[in-house]
Amino acid sequence: MSSHTSEVNVDLGAVQAPSFSSTRKIALIVGVAGALGAAVLAAVEEDGGFRHLQFSWLLACFYFVTIGLGALFFVLLHHLTRAGWSVVVRRLSEHVMSALPVATLLMLPLVIATLMGNGDLFQWADQEFLEKSHLVAGKTGFLNGGFFLIRFVVYLVIWAGLARYFMKRSLAQDSDGDAMHTVIMQRRSAPGMLLFALSLTFASFDFIMSLDAAWFSTMFGVYTFGGAFVSFMSILGLIALRAEKTSLKGLVNEEHYHDIGKLMFAFIFFWGYIAFSQFVLIWYADIPEETLWFEHRWEGSFGILSMVLIFGHLFIPFLGLLSRHSKRSRKWLKFWAIWILVMHALDLYWLIMPSFDHHHIHFPLMEVLCWLSVAGISIYVALGSAANKPLVPVKDPRLAESLAFENI
Repeated sequence: MSSHTSEVNVDLGAVQAPSFSSTRKIALIVGVAGALGAAVLAAVEEDGGFRHLQFSWLLACFYFVTIGLGALFFVLLHHLTRAGWSVVVRRLSEHVMSALPVATLLMLPLVIATLMGNGDLFQWADQEFLEKSHLVAGKTGFLNGGFFLIRFVVYLVIWAGLARYFMKRSLAQDSDGDAMHTVIMQRRSAPGMLLFALSLTFASFDFIMSLDAAWFSTMFGVYTFGGAFVSFMSILGLIALRAEKTSLKGLVNEEHYHDIGKLMFAFIFFWGYIAFSQFVLIWYADIPEETLWFEHRWEGSFGILSMVLIFGHLFIPFLGLLSRHSKRSRKWLKFWAIWILVMHALDLYWLIMPSFDHHHIHFPLMEVLCWLSVAGISIYVALGSAANKPLVPVKDPRLAESLAFENI
């Protein structure tokens, strides 16, 4: 891989994003309507409607939290490695990560309900359940409402703080052109990456793994990370393809798509490797409280979903993204990006919903309504972050390198 640098002047007005006012209004309406529809559906659902709502809301929120975390990781990785090729798409990543704090904050009602002793979502919050399960009762030093709330606040502060800091520095460089902003962001990216790794790992333990508090896996945080990053790279590819038709026309090309495709390909394989490693370690250890978690995901319709994930989340996109042509083709990159995002949603469904009912896969109307709600709110925030701002860091000292980048 090589790159060529040259002096390139980018017209600030040409890369300026519009206000997105009409799109933001539509997104907000969809967000509110989805939430209201899900609440009404929960009220009329006969058995455990509000319990179903909590699981569906967690599924929707965590989907967009993982995408936001993937964006945050990409920005940190860009600065940590002093990457050149990704400068032209970095601002798109910064706008995606700007929605991360809001998507996280939307989980606050679930945290408050748990704090008040509601065990519909997290069984460890139910005192009667703890009296029956001595194994889970032994974990109450960590799994208790007060400490859960504290950890949630810590996650929110870390993610919001990192997202705001790197966005603010990036935009400041657009104004004054000081290369020192780049140097400072490089220095801050290392401790930022450490905070990112710890917070993502513990958040995945808290919001997903503790749904079945008897189960445990030390690899679960890495598994969550793999899905988060490959789903974000898919989003980045789709946004870049859309932006290339307007503000980024002539700036983003097949060389950048090639690298986006390479990262999608690499982390599809990484996700599969971690998923298999987690499964095989639990299988040969044969500890009941570990194997039961997988047993629930091989029962009935969840067994079919497990097979869909094995092929749809690993082997099919792995083969589809293997060739150089598919990574450089706008049509195929778009196809595989959408495919991976659908598989990521099914993966999170597979992780979360068996704790609601491991015997059946229900018609996902509640899940779709919650997803539309969180999607609308997240898009509203992300577009608000991008509105009337350059979609490219126009005064980044490595921008010329990024625009002249070539894969060999």
